[in-house]
Amino acid sequence: MTDILISVRGWPAALDPRYPQFVEQLRGRGLVVHDIFVDGKGQTDLRAWASAYLNEIERLPITPDQRQLLGYCLGGKILLEITHQLCARGEPPRYVGLVDARDLAPLIQMQRGVYRKYRIPMQRRVRHQARLLTDPYQPPAVRTVLEMWVRAARLSFGKWRARGYRRTQPEGDYWAEMRHSYSANLRVIGCPVHLYNTSDYIGENLGDATLGLAPILRGGVALRTFESTHLGCVDGAGAEPLVNLVVEDLRSPSALWVDQRR
Repeated sequence: MTDILISVRGWPAALDPRYPQFVEQLRGRGLVVHDIFVDGKGQTDLRAWASAYLNEIERLPITPDQRQLLGYCLGGKILLEITHQLCARGEPPRYVGLVDARDLAPLIQMQRGVYRKYRIPMQRRVRHQARLLTDPYQPPAVRTVLEMWVRAARLSFGKWRARGYRRTQPEGDYWAEMRHSYSANLRVIGCPVHLYNTSDYIGENLGDATLGLAPILRGGVALRTFESTHLGCVDGAGAEPLVNLVVEDLRSPSALWVDQRR
C-alpha cells in the first residue's frame, strides 16, 4: 500500500514557512502527504475546529483504514480531538503522530498569565488549579493557587476599579486560535499514539516527556524524544532526525507503553 500521510497544520503557511518545507521533505522520502489547513477564526472552540478538519479529511480519496495522521504544535493539539472523534465512532486512525503537541503545565500557564490573556473559562481555570493541588505529578504550587484565589476575590468585590484593572482585549491575528487551544479540555484517546517531543519543549514543560498528555493517552504510546528546539525540529536540515523517525514508525511501528499513573 502507498504510504499516505495526512498533515494537520494549525497555522497558515505565511506564518510558519518552515512546516511546509518539512512536508516537502516527507514527500521526498516517498510519502504521499495531504497537508490540510482550516482557519480557526470562525470556529467556536477546539472541538468544532477539529470537526471542520475531519470534514476535510473525509473528502480525501482514501479509505478510513488508510488514515495516517500527523500534527505539529497546534496542529497536534487539534489532531488529539480529531483522533478522539474518530475513535468514538469506531474508526481509529492507522497511525497518529504528534510532534511537540502539549497540554502546557498548569503552573506554567498561571505564571505566564494565560488565563487572563486568552480569557480562559472559569471551569478550565478551576480544573487546572485543583490539579496543581491534588496531582502528585505536578510541582507544589499551593502559594501560587492561593494568590490567584485572593486576587480573584478582590476583583469580584469591585476593587478592580481602584487597582486600575482592565479587561484584556484580543491581541494579534491568531488570538482566537490560541484561545481555542488553551481553553480545550482534552478528551481520552483510545488508540495508539506516537509522540515526537523535543528536549526544548520537555524542558519548558517541567521535564514531562509526554508534555502533559500521558493522562489522556489510554491506547498506548510510542515515545520518541530527541535533542532539538521546537522551531528547529521542522526547519531544513534540522528536520532530518524527525523525518527519519516518522518514516521509520510509519513503516515499522515502535513498541507501545501505557501510562500506569491512574
